[in-house]
Amino acid sequence: MAHQPEETSSAASRTIILTAAWVGTLAASWLPGIIWQELFGGDATSVLWVRVGSVMVLLVLSLVWKAIAPLTGYLLVLLALMMGEFVLRPLIEFSRLWQQFFGAGCGSWFMSSLGPQLLRLLMALLPWVVLVSIGLKRSDYFLVRGRLDAPAEPVRWLGMREPLSWTRFGTQSLVILAALFLVLSLLTNRPSTADLVRALPLLPVALLFAAMNSFNENFAYRASLLSQLLPAVGKQQGLLLTVVLFALGHFYGMPPGVLGLLLFGLLGWLLAKSMLETKGFLWAWLIQFALDVLVFTFWAVGVVTTSGG
Repeated sequence: MAHQPEETSSAASRTIILTAAWVGTLAASWLPGIIWQELFGGDATSVLWVRVGSVMVLLVLSLVWKAIAPLTGYLLVLLALMMGEFVLRPLIEFSRLWQQFFGAGCGSWFMSSLGPQLLRLLMALLPWVVLVSIGLKRSDYFLVRGRLDAPAEPVRWLGMREPLSWTRFGTQSLVILAALFLVLSLLTNRPSTADLVRALPLLPVALLFAAMNSFNENFAYRASLLSQLLPAVGKQQGLLLTVVLFALGHFYGMPPGVLGLLLFGLLGWLLAKSMLETKGFLWAWLIQFALDVLVFTFWAVGVVTTSGG
């Protein structure tokens, strides 16, 4: 009984940190825009600065309120991601020089498609600058190979009751998800055999863009965030926070709506789980790379179909 006040205080502190972490994550996510658009018919992008302002307020609070001080690094990374998306990206993307080389009127579909990937890479550098500035090493933010055969913790809702090595679990997950994405892509796009054959010369481009996109998303929306969430809220809550942030970002993607939330939530969970359990980046990169190869390959099919080969 002598430890009850201390335990109560500890529980209260954890509740405060978790509440602040969830408020910051949901404010930074597309949830405010989704609510504004779906319920009130407004433009989802019109609440961008409300989202940025909310994170900035929490960041200032973390600097003056000891109870949420452990979240300072996480909020800094969130703010860096948002400033990259809402400030740096428009400044670069709509500049005359950028439009000349990568804009729709540059005369090259390859260059106009490479531009967005380069922008995402630039935006991923902002949280990296934050992490380096606070003295973290690459291993602290998972930017290492990791242990590829590390044990994967059981997942009862998947029927996995015993630990498996990530060599087996990762391979099985990759194959199943790739098959699911392939079926969805075929049902959505319905390309002809002739279109697939004509798109083969663009396969190296699809591989390049898939490699870039997988790195950008896994570093920006998993590795950088998890590195700051783990010491603040722990493994399970950190994983859930990144899953929700990632899934909400795909609400207006393909497929849109609730199905998109579920599919990308599952993917985000798997990729974050791989980082946490292998202590590295490679499995997450490999799994998303395989899926992105399908995405960009069907994009290439669309290019040759539109251009008539």
